[in-house]
Amino acid sequence: MAWYERVLGARHVPALDHFGAMGDRFAAICFLADWGSVYVELRRARNEARNARDWDPVTLTVEKRADLEVWTAWLTRWGTLHSQVLTGLRGWLLVFEDPDGRRLRLYTKEGHDGTETPSRDEFWMGEL
Repeated sequence: MAWYERVLGARHVPALDHFGAMGDRFAAICFLADWGSVYVELRRARNEARNARDWDPVTLTVEKRADLEVWTAWLTRWGTLHSQVLTGLRGWLLVFEDPDGRRLRLYTKEGHDGTETPSRDEFWMGEL
């Protein structure tokens, strides 16, 4: 949770957390105010987290390619493993890892004209 707070600006909302029958918290809910009032559920599931390494289940949007340059500096500042700015099919993207090795993507709303060749980075994008 600390990483999500520090890197993505999440704020923990304890009143929304989920607890099992024995009173143990299995999911913490965080509010991502800077992302348009988005809530994210962070689940405690060690085995599943290990199995989800290198998987990219979440994509968030930013306005422009220049925003990805700002994010690159921010992620570097916090020691977060990340890609360079990559060319996607319609816009640009930046891929980075959370502490469990799960990958998150930032994709631009701003597009390119479609004549740019998408990046071929097997480490960050897998096999296309």
